[in-house]
Amino acid sequence: MENLDLSFENIKKVYVGRDSGCRCGCHGKYTYTSHTNPTNSTVLAGCIINDRRVKSTITRAKNLLENGEGKITDSMKSYVNISYGNDRAICFYYEN
Repeated sequence: MENLDLSFENIKKVYVGRDSGCRCGCHGKYTYTSHTNPTNSTVLAGCIINDRRVKSTITRAKNLLENGEGKITDSMKSYVNISYGNDRAICFYYEN
């Protein structure tokens, strides 16, 4: 977990939902940070911008990892996926 960056300033959006399958939003929700300021109209259609929710999700993910209930199942420069429970995930997408 030492290389995991969950600093709010670097996160663009968060997905919380089903772990298996796609990330189109049909089985989960995306929340954007206000500093992302999405301008793509397809993104804005169902866009939730809520810094407090993103910060709360960061705290939840850290707790899941620390107590062993969650684990990092996929990680790249642009995102990190944390799996937990029965087919649940929190995925953080970073600013590029």
